[in-house]
Amino acid sequence: MALLAFSALLHRLEGRLSADHTVSRRAEPAPEAFVPIPLPPLPGINELREPVAKLLLTLNGLGTRRDNPVLASMYRHLAYWPQYLALSWAVIAPLDADGSLDGAIADELGKAQTQAARLTARLREPTFDAETSDAIRSALDAFANDVLAKMVVICALLRQLTQPEAE
Repeated sequence: MALLAFSALLHRLEGRLSADHTVSRRAEPAPEAFVPIPLPPLPGINELREPVAKLLLTLNGLGTRRDNPVLASMYRHLAYWPQYLALSWAVIAPLDADGSLDGAIADELGKAQTQAARLTARLREPTFDAETSDAIRSALDAFANDVLAKMVVICALLRQLTQPEAE
């Protein structure tokens, strides 16, 4: 949802509108009741043991297009389980090395851009001056066109790999 929302806002700030201004609606089942579970605090990178911090930064560099990418919070959440992070690296690193991770991220980003273009028509015309608009675009770009797109793909992959097999 964040990827779509940020992408739509970027489209609107850039003045891009889709020729198709309709937003498709599908009937979806009502969500199950949400039962919040307590999560441990999100550790800062400086609070982690050095090997774990290095592993986090290595994982965070996979699938990115930036020299200094935003640190994905999922990796910080998983810092309590460094063995899981190591297994994640073993799965993700080969996909990064052979380019298939980049391809999957580009595909997901393309899908998000298509949906975002449809949502853009529902957003009001921004009233910011050009300098403020540029600052907002720059901040959102690091998320919408990099960290969120890559984490949608990586989280889906890890979730698929950790689901029990259907009988």
